[in-house]
Amino acid sequence: RGIEFIGVEKRGRTILNTYELWASSDDVRTHRVIFGTTGAGKTQALLSILFNPLCWGSGFSFTDGKAQIDVTANVFVMAWMFWREDDVVILNYMRGGQDRFKEMVNKPKVGVRKTRVSNTWNPFSTANHETISQIIDSIMEKATGDGAQWQAKAINMKNAVVQTIAYLRAKGDMLMSVSAIREMMSLDNVVKLAMSTDIPPAAAAAIRSYLSSGLPGFSWQLAKKGKPQSSDTLLQHGYLTGQFTRTLGLMTDTYFDIFGDEIPEFDTQDTILNNRISFTMIPTLEKGVEEAGNLGKMQVASAKMMMSENLGFEIEGDYETVVENRQTNTDRPFYLVMDELGYYFAPGIDLMFAQGRSLQIALVAAGQDFQAMAKNNKNEVESMIANTRIKISLKLEDPKETFEIFQKAAGEAYVARLSGFEMGEASAMTAAGQYNKTHNATIEKVSRISLQELKKLGAGDGVMLYADKVIRFKSFNLFMHYKFDKKKVNIRINTFLPIALPELSKLSEASKPYAGKEASPSTVIYNILNSGTVNWKDRSVIKVESGLVFQALKDASRLLKEMPNTNPADRGAFLFVKALDAMKNGIVADAAADIVNNESPVSANPAAQHSPSPSYTGGTARLPIQPPAIVVDAKNAGVDVQDVAEPDWDTGATSADTAVQGEWRTDFNENVKSELKRAISTLSGMPASGDARAPADNTMVEEEYEKIRRAAQESSRFKEAGEGAEIPPAAISSPEDVLAKFDDFNAMLR
Repeated sequence: RGIEFIGVEKRGRTILNTYELWASSDDVRTHRVIFGTTGAGKTQALLSILFNPLCWGSGFSFTDGKAQIDVTANVFVMAWMFWREDDVVILNYMRGGQDRFKEMVNKPKVGVRKTRVSNTWNPFSTANHETISQIIDSIMEKATGDGAQWQAKAINMKNAVVQTIAYLRAKGDMLMSVSAIREMMSLDNVVKLAMSTDIPPAAAAAIRSYLSSGLPGFSWQLAKKGKPQSSDTLLQHGYLTGQFTRTLGLMTDTYFDIFGDEIPEFDTQDTILNNRISFTMIPTLEKGVEEAGNLGKMQVASAKMMMSENLGFEIEGDYETVVENRQTNTDRPFYLVMDELGYYFAPGIDLMFAQGRSLQIALVAAGQDFQAMAKNNKNEVESMIANTRIKISLKLEDPKETFEIFQKAAGEAYVARLSGFEMGEASAMTAAGQYNKTHNATIEKVSRISLQELKKLGAGDGVMLYADKVIRFKSFNLFMHYKFDKKKVNIRINTFLPIALPELSKLSEASKPYAGKEASPSTVIYNILNSGTVNWKDRSVIKVESGLVFQALKDASRLLKEMPNTNPADRGAFLFVKALDAMKNGIVADAAADIVNNESPVSANPAAQHSPSPSYTGGTARLPIQPPAIVVDAKNAGVDVQDVAEPDWDTGATSADTAVQGEWRTDFNENVKSELKRAISTLSGMPASGDARAPADNTMVEEEYEKIRRAAQESSRFKEAGEGAEIPPAAISSPEDVLAKFDDFNAMLR
């Protein structure tokens, strides 16, 4: 059964719409190669192919070797059609002759959003040390002669450094990035890594071996005394690090805005496994051939390494676990499309085409001619083409190798041909000298396609070779049939919120249960997430009052429970809007909400409100307005400490609450009461009483308000009864003081 619509079959001068061309999941995973000269409609054909996985809920990765802005816009429009703009990640290597130092000097005005050019990418953030080494190797210029020996030594040194800092990353002591690798290659840092007592021998063996036997003249005695090495040793090490100056400089200097962040927005594995949409723009016209090739090779190498990691390595276990439960197993293939591949063809692409099928990945290679792809990799290109079952030729001009690929693949057919004509004699029916057909025919072998046929093809017309079939067709063109309102589409590059892995010390501290009772799993998870810190260089850190967002989501979830017939899409949209509103508005009624749900409240001490402690669970303790005084009237009911139990965290009542009912009462004046109810209403999304939008029977806000009152009552009673003193009426000047009393109560319980 077909899942991808390719187009309609074309026979002669007409298009038979009843003969639609569809490819099954098995077909698309056998990969395809597309050749077409300029103006053949190749780009529109590729975009239309990629419209199919969006219909299934899958995704794609599109690398464009021409970096056309209109193609980028079309990719965004396709995502917009499916409400999937948040899944789009764009890597744009175009600079348009702009000087980034002018941007650094001419900083944008406060409050003006700076236009983004690209998302960020750190190909080394999560990759293992072998993958990192291979990515760097893939973009190094291959040396010859005596230079090859120096390059081999440099690669050994680089592998040793990467292996050691990969251990530090696993330990949580540092983040892996291009800048970190370049910085750690200096001889001083190499020595520090080799002599560190915090690095086990297994992780530091390679780097110590390099210093002992790979670097002539190195002295351990000088290193232990902290003295500099000899000039010859420094020179030798400088030769080796110089091999990577251009490679790493390309990422850290030229494209610092893309590779400069330790926590990236784009991740190859995330894109493929989670069906996202990525578009990479490689400006081959703006950059030199070698530099443009390196950018594409890095992209291809990263995808190749991701594929190799997901092939799996464990062979023990039951069949379902080992074979069937791999992350890539799906009936909706993910597409990897490489347009103008000839500009950035990298060794190893042929292996991707050989093994991509087992990972449910459909690969598409496209270009204008065979010669550009095979410039330095003819054997690999031939192997890649041999591993494609679908071969498509659009309009073609190259009469040599490109045409020969299709001519040989299509093969020949036997046709009957007349042997000739003969001059007939004059008769009553025919005139003298008329030619008549002979009664003889010959059987000949002819090519099933011709160069003249391919040259006459129109835009979007093509000849497809599938198995032993030759199919003339008109390709599906999405943007010819679909017209969208350009005024409604606002193209934006997504900005993601970076979340760093928490330090191990903070992680263990956040995971400790509270004294006196076990912490709930949700509390532990929240504390772990909240303990993460972000250390950006040259970029401001976005700080969000996470307690407010967390509370808003909890309140929204409570409302959704009362609407069981809501579909998943609406529930997701509702939660998203509530979280977004909580971040944007900054109406921090978090203090009241913490008491409503009996979470650990925020300290009323302003100096402690932004404490980075792992147990921090709220935002700034303030309400939208400055409320008037709260008066608490209390009478001593003679309650002992042991009679006061922990409140029911759902109702706010305690075991001793009934005994003192009517004798113990905490009252807020009417103004403060209305402000607290409005704070509850703001977080819950339910209009408060008196609002025109409020339902006739709006009991939820009243119930939540009563929880606040009871919490304040219990805090006063607990503290004063424990001291055994008479409880005089207490004046509370603000809701922050209510929080302080609740802090006392919460601390006593723990």
